Amino acid sequence: MPDNATVQADPDRGALPLLSVPALMALAIEQERNLGSRTDWPRPTWYAYEELRYRGTSEVFDAAKSALGASDPIVRIAGADVLAQLGYRQGGTFVDQSVDALVNAARAESDPTVLESIAFALGHRGSPAGRQTLFILASHAAAEVRYAVATGLYAVANKNEEGDDADPDVVATYLELIRDPDDQVRDWATFGLGTQLDADSPAIRTALRERLHDPHDETREEAVCGLAKRRDEVAFQPLMEYLQSGFTGTGCIQAAADWGDARFVDVLTTIRETQPGVSGTAEAAIRAIREGGHART
Repeated sequence: MPDNATVQADPDRGALPLLSVPALMALAIEQERNLGSRTDWPRPTWYAYEELRYRGTSEVFDAAKSALGASDPIVRIAGADVLAQLGYRQGGTFVDQSVDALVNAARAESDPTVLESIAFALGHRGSPAGRQTLFILASHAAAEVRYAVATGLYAVANKNEEGDDADPDVVATYLELIRDPDDQVRDWATFGLGTQLDADSPAIRTALRERLHDPHDETREEAVCGLAKRRDEVAFQPLMEYLQSGFTGTGCIQAAADWGDARFVDVLTTIRETQPGVSGTAEAAIRAIREGGHART
């Protein structure tokens, strides 16, 4: 599944609605085989596997599940990619059945490229039933498999009665991945642990502080955002520097909003007035800080 593929709310599906499920599966497999890795797909385009996910029917589920058992790894990848967001229009269809099929497929799978797609799919499905498989795959020898785990691990975190996601097993796995030798794995683990989870502990803060000195630029930025979300004063100056840099992503702006500290209002006002692409985000952050009333933490 290409990283750049986006699910359209009201897509122009072209002639794909005219095709049968078997024809669409064949086309999805052909696209996977011919277009190559996740960064090589042309954009924009509407892919056959997205049409299959758009339909989300029992026929599509059966076809994708069957593909998971094929001898050809490309076919197995296509099956996992279809199950990843099956029935997204309806909020997800056949979720439990899809997770069961993916978990069973992972037990029998040895190809890292297929395991990568399975891990991505389990993250997309977001069911706690897939968590044990993701925990196992988090220590896989192939960096691409660990990367896929890091991108979606937060989605399978158990929540307590108060709705908190301080899931000790998910946190422990992220604490391993956040120190991974691969840049992309550390980057996504830092984002997952720091931003996607609300959990907080001395161990989490220590791990995020370590990443403030990471050789990978994006990982350092994610560490700042994660610490800012927890209002950790060690992140104040780095976050201020990011905001003052002249080109600010929405992540840093949201981190300032989460912190709620009035010291960010002036620089956010400058961003609002000088960076049209994120002016709305900056305005929302200013409003959040003022309404929250955090002068300092």
